[in-house]
Amino acid sequence: MKFSASAVNISKDENDILMIGFLEDENYDNYVVIQFSNDFEEQDKSFNWSKYYLELSKLGGCYSCIDTIILTKKHFEISLNDYGKKVLNYDKISISYDISLEEFTKLQKYINIIFKDEEKIVLKSL
Repeated sequence: MKFSASAVNISKDENDILMIGFLEDENYDNYVVIQFSNDFEEQDKSFNWSKYYLELSKLGGCYSCIDTIILTKKHFEISLNDYGKKVLNYDKISISYDISLEEFTKLQKYINIIFKDEEKIVLKSL
Protein backbone atom coordinates (compact mmCIF):
# COMPACT_ATOMS: atom_id res chain seq x y z
CA MET A 1 0.00 0.00 0.00
CA LYS A 2 1.40 3.36 -0.99
CA PHE A 3 -0.21 6.80 -0.96
CA SER A 4 0.27 10.47 -0.23
CA ALA A 5 -1.70 11.62 2.80
CA SER A 6 -3.75 14.79 2.50
CA ALA A 7 -4.33 14.73 6.26
CA VAL A 8 -2.41 13.43 9.26
CA ASN A 9 -4.28 13.24 12.56
CA ILE A 10 -2.39 12.78 15.82
CA SER A 11 -4.59 12.74 18.90
CA LYS A 12 -5.41 11.34 22.33
CA ASP A 13 -9.02 10.75 23.36
CA GLU A 14 -10.71 11.04 26.76
CA ASN A 15 -9.77 7.42 27.56
CA ASP A 16 -6.05 8.11 26.91
CA ILE A 17 -6.09 6.13 23.66
CA LEU A 18 -3.47 7.51 21.29
CA MET A 19 -4.38 7.61 17.61
CA ILE A 20 -2.35 8.35 14.53
CA GLY A 21 -4.23 8.51 11.26
CA PHE A 22 -3.10 9.04 7.70
CA LEU A 23 -5.83 9.82 5.18
CA GLU A 24 -5.33 9.97 1.42
CA ASP A 25 -8.52 11.89 0.63
CA GLU A 26 -11.89 12.78 2.11
CA ASN A 27 -13.48 9.71 0.45
CA TYR A 28 -11.47 7.44 2.81
CA ASP A 29 -10.23 5.39 -0.16
CA ASN A 30 -6.89 4.82 1.54
CA TYR A 31 -6.17 5.33 5.20
CA VAL A 32 -3.96 3.93 7.92
CA VAL A 33 -4.78 4.22 11.62
CA ILE A 34 -2.61 3.17 14.55
CA GLN A 35 -4.32 3.03 17.94
CA PHE A 36 -2.57 2.53 21.26
CA SER A 37 -3.88 1.86 24.74
CA ASN A 38 -1.85 1.45 27.88
CA ASP A 39 -4.84 -0.36 29.38
CA PHE A 40 -3.53 -3.83 28.69
CA GLU A 41 -5.03 -6.84 30.44
CA GLU A 42 -3.91 -10.43 30.95
CA GLN A 43 -6.57 -11.57 28.49
CA ASP A 44 -4.93 -9.41 25.81
CA LYS A 45 -1.62 -11.16 26.41
CA SER A 46 -3.27 -14.58 26.12
CA PHE A 47 -4.48 -13.58 22.64
CA ASN A 48 -0.89 -12.49 21.78
CA TRP A 49 -2.11 -8.94 21.24
CA SER A 50 0.14 -5.93 21.46
CA LYS A 51 -0.79 -2.54 22.90
CA TYR A 52 -1.11 -1.17 19.37
CA TYR A 53 -3.67 -1.92 16.69
CA LEU A 54 -3.00 -1.24 13.00
CA GLU A 55 -5.99 -0.67 10.72
CA LEU A 56 -5.91 -0.32 6.94
CA SER A 57 -8.73 0.88 4.72
CA LYS A 58 -10.92 -1.90 3.32
CA LEU A 59 -8.72 -4.58 4.89
CA GLY A 60 -9.50 -4.42 8.59
CA GLY A 61 -6.70 -4.51 11.08
CA CYS A 62 -4.64 -6.54 13.51
CA TYR A 63 -2.42 -6.52 16.56
CA SER A 64 1.26 -7.52 16.71
CA CYS A 65 1.80 -7.20 12.96
CA ILE A 66 4.67 -4.71 12.52
CA ASP A 67 8.32 -5.58 11.95
CA THR A 68 9.98 -2.25 11.11
CA ILE A 69 8.99 1.43 11.15
CA ILE A 70 10.86 4.19 9.34
CA LEU A 71 9.87 7.76 10.14
CA THR A 72 11.12 10.91 8.43
CA LYS A 73 9.79 14.46 8.16
CA LYS A 74 8.05 13.60 4.86
CA HIS A 75 7.60 9.82 4.94
CA PHE A 76 6.28 7.02 7.15
CA GLU A 77 6.94 3.40 6.28
CA ILE A 78 5.79 0.22 7.97
CA SER A 79 7.18 -3.19 7.07
CA LEU A 80 4.86 -5.95 8.24
CA ASN A 81 5.94 -9.16 9.91
CA ASP A 82 4.80 -12.55 8.58
CA TYR A 83 1.56 -12.40 10.56
CA GLY A 84 0.80 -8.87 9.29
CA LYS A 85 1.51 -9.89 5.69
CA LYS A 86 -0.89 -12.80 6.00
CA VAL A 87 -3.73 -10.80 7.58
CA LEU A 88 -3.39 -7.55 5.61
CA ASN A 89 -2.08 -8.86 2.27
CA TYR A 90 0.72 -6.28 2.09
CA ASP A 91 4.46 -6.43 2.77
CA LYS A 92 4.90 -2.71 3.26
CA ILE A 93 2.88 0.45 3.84
CA SER A 94 4.45 3.63 2.52
CA ILE A 95 2.92 7.05 3.20
CA SER A 96 4.23 10.45 2.18
CA TYR A 97 2.92 13.64 3.75
CA ASP A 98 3.63 17.33 4.23
CA ILE A 99 3.30 18.41 7.86
CA SER A 100 4.70 21.22 9.99
CA LEU A 101 7.71 20.75 12.25
CA GLU A 102 5.37 20.97 15.25
CA GLU A 103 3.17 18.17 13.88
CA PHE A 104 6.21 16.06 13.02
CA THR A 105 7.56 16.46 16.56
CA LYS A 106 4.19 15.32 17.93
CA LEU A 107 4.17 12.38 15.48
CA GLN A 108 7.66 11.33 16.61
CA LYS A 109 6.59 11.58 20.26
CA TYR A 110 3.49 9.42 19.74
CA ILE A 111 5.35 6.84 17.65
CA ASN A 112 7.97 6.54 20.41
CA ILE A 113 5.28 6.14 23.09
CA ILE A 114 3.33 3.56 21.11
CA PHE A 115 6.26 1.35 20.21
CA LYS A 116 8.69 1.83 23.12
CA ASP A 117 7.79 -1.52 24.74
CA GLU A 118 7.57 -3.48 21.49
CA GLU A 119 10.87 -5.35 21.61
CA LYS A 120 10.34 -7.06 18.25
CA ILE A 121 9.86 -3.83 16.31
CA VAL A 122 12.80 -1.97 14.80
CA LEU A 123 12.12 1.78 14.92
CA LYS A 124 14.22 4.03 12.70
CA SER A 125 13.80 7.78 12.79
CA LEU A 126 15.81 9.52 10.08
